[in-house]
Amino acid sequence: MKNLAFVSLLITGLITTAFVAKPRLLQEGTIVTLKVNENLDSRVSKVGDMISLEVTEDVMIDSYVAIKAGSTASGRITVAVPAKWAGQKGQLDFEIDYVKTVSGRNVKLRANSSTAGKSKMPGVIAAAAIINPLFLVIKGKDVTVAKGQVFSTYVDKDYEI
Repeated sequence: MKNLAFVSLLITGLITTAFVAKPRLLQEGTIVTLKVNENLDSRVSKVGDMISLEVTEDVMIDSYVAIKAGSTASGRITVAVPAKWAGQKGQLDFEIDYVKTVSGRNVKLRANSSTAGKSKMPGVIAAAAIINPLFLVIKGKDVTVAKGQVFSTYVDKDYEI
């Protein structure tokens, strides 16, 4: 009887070990493709405004989906300057705060593939300046980012998920 109990415990332990999910490493620099879920405009956006983004493709670790397409990401406006007279162009910039993995963990993203520099999108997005003899009476262009605009971001550091 003792042998049967021991064998039963051993088999239970082996089965449990086989089915326990092993941690996977979502590596720093992994590409996460996002799209903007709303129109952004330097005329109406304000610094601190939250923006909604969506993952466009599954992010895989081997055959495991770490971040599912359709997952939401959140970000915020960091620079919003409307166009002005004398050809001064508008400016618009935002950064991504995080995206959630399928396990619910928040993952920080950055705009460039290297770790040096700031994680803003993708630098200040600015409209071209107008050069014209009537420069002083011409208003510069505002910056817009259309709903559905797709861009690549990168996982900011290694995450065990």
